Amino acid sequence: MKKFTIIFFIAVTIIATGTAGYMLIEKWNFLDALYMTFITLSSIGYGEVHPLSVQGQIFTCLLYTSPSPRDLSTSRMPSSA
Repeated sequence: MKKFTIIFFIAVTIIATGTAGYMLIEKWNFLDALYMTFITLSSIGYGEVHPLSVQGQIFTCLLYTSPSPRDLSTSRMPSSA
């Protein structure tokens, strides 16, 4: 249960950071920013919701290299005793 809680917290943090980043950098509304975060992290690759600025492109590269919830759930985490 502790592993699930940690993975869930990290996933929510990454999604919230991605959404807030697009809202601040690109001035997008919440839904467009959340959708862009999901398609970036899931590697779906539908394309941008709106054209990205240079800052938005850099942010997308950084967001894409963050660990995805799927990566976290399959990684080996130390078990608690």
